[in-house]
Amino acid sequence: MPDSRVAIIGGGYSGLAAAYELAKNGLTPIVFEAGRAPGGLAGSVRLGNTHIERYYHHWFTHDDHVLDLVKELGLQRHLVVHETNTSNYHDNQVYRLSSPLDVLRFGPLRLSDRMRLGRMALKGRSVRDYRRLEGKTARKWITEMAGPTVYDVVWRPLFEGKFGPYADEVSAVWFWSKLQTRGRSRSKRQREQLAYLDGGFQRLTDALVGAVISRGGQVRVSCPVSEIRRRHGQWEVVSEGGCESFDQILVTTPTPIAAEIIPDLPEAYRHRTRAIPYLGVTELMLVLNRRLSPTYWLNVNDPGYPFIGVIEHTNFQPPEAYGGRHVVYLTKYRDAGHEAATMDQASLIKTWLSQVQRMFPTFEESWVRHAQVWKDAYAQPVVRAGCESQIPPAETPLPGIWMCSMAQVYPEDRGTNYAIQQGRRTARGVLEAIERPERRPQAVRIACTTPIEQAAGPAEPIPAFRGLSPA
Repeated sequence: MPDSRVAIIGGGYSGLAAAYELAKNGLTPIVFEAGRAPGGLAGSVRLGNTHIERYYHHWFTHDDHVLDLVKELGLQRHLVVHETNTSNYHDNQVYRLSSPLDVLRFGPLRLSDRMRLGRMALKGRSVRDYRRLEGKTARKWITEMAGPTVYDVVWRPLFEGKFGPYADEVSAVWFWSKLQTRGRSRSKRQREQLAYLDGGFQRLTDALVGAVISRGGQVRVSCPVSEIRRRHGQWEVVSEGGCESFDQILVTTPTPIAAEIIPDLPEAYRHRTRAIPYLGVTELMLVLNRRLSPTYWLNVNDPGYPFIGVIEHTNFQPPEAYGGRHVVYLTKYRDAGHEAATMDQASLIKTWLSQVQRMFPTFEESWVRHAQVWKDAYAQPVVRAGCESQIPPAETPLPGIWMCSMAQVYPEDRGTNYAIQQGRRTARGVLEAIERPERRPQAVRIACTTPIEQAAGPAEPIPAFRGLSPA
């Protein structure tokens, strides 16, 4: 088994976790990452003397897969857990919704509907087998549990804001997983508790990369893969630097990208990779000299705003961790044609800041020390009702080719915890395949002139974001 060659396409948390699992078991995997640094959607930038994620991130207190990995890598002393608060912005007012008492005070609903909203959470969390909800939409299930008014006031704006044209197709299973996740991360005061690493997710990324490299593996950055092809009985990974052959290849890119770079995929499997659509995300990260609001997570239930969430990270992690700076994320999920995807950075910053001022009348642009727009085309797989049968299995029909994406963590939703679970689980499948007596002959190296990065070192600062640089 030590002589078997394994490639991992994608250096996000699925890819890094898979590489770590393989390296622990005596293999020396090679990770190909198209970006300038590993981490994927959990990638970070430097802010002062620490790091912070480009897109908002946290863990729930029951995210066992990532928390076990944190402990395994000796990082538990850096783990912090804080209570947070959630609110909804509705009809020009902020309504806190962090506890049962907050629900009873939610003014936009009549008292009877507030009671239904509270009972809905309890009913939803009492469902133990998600298969009971297969084929049912979230809209139908919420309406059954709490009535149409609760759906229209609380949930419709959030579903339409996040999923756009797919809002009425989203599976009840997706919503069930959200209720389960948030319900299990409660303190004794029934307030949500979230976990984070002092030093940011970059600390975990560095530890994973270091663990892979120390065992002989490689993490190659700025190394996009253009094709995975069969040649003379061997699998070749083709990149700008050349090509290289492997026994096993684990692809952790979004499924539409995987389908593009593996032309030999059988049509039936290829159809399944395309059956689950993805939405992109646009995020404006603001670094302020003072607090914007006292809320950590503000859901925007007003379609008149261009963003659906205002996440003030420094109401979770203290601003002292960032040199006294306050960090706010404004986020919008969207398709490729949405103006949030096509608008240039300067225009988007100007437009969104004007909307922040409308939402928070005391806000002034002079508070902004830095502003940066981040965009990603594949941020959220859309879990539609009845989609379980469409999810492609990890082991493809092509011997030696594996697929591991956020579209395959069903019934859970995307997130670093399930990316790590899926990565390690798929890596164990690779290990089992290698150990099978009928495994294919070992491939040999052909050629590769791509430089090998022995560490994911810092790239140059982003000019438009003074004080911040890619991790």
